[in-house]
Amino acid sequence: MKKIIFIFFLILSSSSYSQTTPFYRGALLEYFQGHKCPNCPGTDRIADSMQVKYKDSIAIVNIHAGFFASPSTNPFQNDLTTTIGDTLDSLWGVSLYPRGLVSRTNYSIGNSNHLLSKDDWNDTIKKIIRSAPQFLIDHVNNFNSTTKTLNTTTYTITLLNLTGTYYVSVYLTEDSIISPQKNGTIIDPNYVHNNLLRASLNNTWGTLISSGTITSGTLISNNFSYLLNPLWKANKCKTVCFVYDNSNKEVLQISQKYVLDSSSTILSINEKHLPSFDIYPNPTNNFVNIHLQNVKHIDCVTVEIVDMFGKTLLTKKLVDEKINISYFPNGIYFIQLRTEEGVITKKIIKQ
Repeated sequence: MKKIIFIFFLILSSSSYSQTTPFYRGALLEYFQGHKCPNCPGTDRIADSMQVKYKDSIAIVNIHAGFFASPSTNPFQNDLTTTIGDTLDSLWGVSLYPRGLVSRTNYSIGNSNHLLSKDDWNDTIKKIIRSAPQFLIDHVNNFNSTTKTLNTTTYTITLLNLTGTYYVSVYLTEDSIISPQKNGTIIDPNYVHNNLLRASLNNTWGTLISSGTITSGTLISNNFSYLLNPLWKANKCKTVCFVYDNSNKEVLQISQKYVLDSSSTILSINEKHLPSFDIYPNPTNNFVNIHLQNVKHIDCVTVEIVDMFGKTLLTKKLVDEKINISYFPNGIYFIQLRTEEGVITKKIIKQ
């Protein structure tokens, strides 16, 4: 079931929402490999290092598919493949392993520009998380340990007026799976596989959330139910949710959470390693002061002011921490700071 709620009143009335929630764009890393691939453990190590470096601003999906992943004779009889993984492997045209996609950028039929080696992941992830977001997405899990039924509700909110076709997908992954893996010239019988794709809660391509024009500030909720395989360890499983643009398949925002995490902090998306800032007074009718926190190179900070329709009204280097908005009409605006560490956004009310 889907419902659309216009939340301009929420934005106007909730000071905690506008004051404390940093807006950023997260990245999705999907990579393809198999247990008979001798070079794949090196890819796992790179993926693990990306998770440590970027924390919750990236979600990782480890997809076993293709020739190297097919189950065979001992010790590779375990089947770590999935139907959805095989479909994605075919669609993206993966012929060399390991290869990965970062937020499915640069996809077009007939080329392989979207398929990246592990050495190219970091720069692409960095570029994405430094770009301004168009969506926020959060989700809530409720897991019944008796029936093994998972209910996941996604909440997607638009930050701009958008025109296009957008979908939300919910993948299920599992950590700490012990299964043999070829590692160079040896076979490790106790290899630990993390972020392994297990299933999708809403098929390969997800669920349509908007087609046409969608207004900034629109909140869309969807609910999905899935029965977990009893052999999977629920306490090691995660839900990875993402919203993407159907025209080019590019992932625009992500959210990830462990299955047993039933917290309901709607849109309380946190980015721990990004800088932050406070704005005051808010509301204001004249100047707004910007107080920076955890910014390494202040001379590299650019400030942008964007209206509710997504139009950029001002772009300048942040020479001082006071911005004049007295000449703007009364209304709601977003202040975006572009730093070397990323992009963060907060709302300001001019009255």
